[in-house]
Amino acid sequence: MPLTPALIKSYERALYALDSGTVLRIGVRDAGLDRLLEADGVATAAFVTAANPRGEACARAENDAAMAALRTSLALPWLPGEGRDPEGRWSAEPSLLVLGIARADAEALGRRLEQNAIVFIERGRAPELVLLRRMRLILDTQVWLDWLVFDEPTLAGMRATLSAGRAEVVIDAACRAELERVLAYPLGRSVDVAACLEQCDKVAIRIDPGACLEALPACRDPDDQKFLTLAAASRADCLVTRDRELLRLARRLARRFAILPPEAFPVN
Repeated sequence: MPLTPALIKSYERALYALDSGTVLRIGVRDAGLDRLLEADGVATAAFVTAANPRGEACARAENDAAMAALRTSLALPWLPGEGRDPEGRWSAEPSLLVLGIARADAEALGRRLEQNAIVFIERGRAPELVLLRRMRLILDTQVWLDWLVFDEPTLAGMRATLSAGRAEVVIDAACRAELERVLAYPLGRSVDVAACLEQCDKVAIRIDPGACLEALPACRDPDDQKFLTLAAASRADCLVTRDRELLRLARRLARRFAILPPEAFPVN
């Protein structure tokens, strides 16, 4: 499942409940949680799961087996719990609160379990959502222009996400060549093409993803096909665009990558 702003928001809003009754909320300090950690003589903990790796829903038997393997593998004490959607849109996810684990070890554990995120807790502080990988973004040419030339304010959420290290942008030679060509068009204002390309090169990771072997729907505008190809070949999470024809393909491609407008990235 692609890592998207909506999925991250669902992690942030989730309830991380222990079987004992304590409920952890991201960004909300809980005195009861502090007392629990103090009683166990630890200063840190992490809420982790082995269920539904990469955010892909698995059969209950698969999740039960993965959780059993996790419990067996842990040398540290743990408490049982589950992650819950407060709006009931997804089933509760079996989890463990691992006591006394260091942050680096907790992140390594989450990555080994192929999870998108964990919740890390330090006594005296609010639980923190820790993303274990960045969203990989593809920007179409108009979004690049909105950023580099027009300083479009509706890109603020996306730019904040990038600045926070929660996402990365990738580009290939074909997409960069189109950007360079379009920057030379009359755009209603003076444009320093070299400066714009320099900024693009600072922001984006240049890749050569090679051939895309996946069957993709054909865009009505053949010039847009390269964005779908790059998204699929680079295993991107999101193609960011305002193009109506590309956005119409979002449902068909949702299992591979999201197609969404810049406004999908929250400002806060």
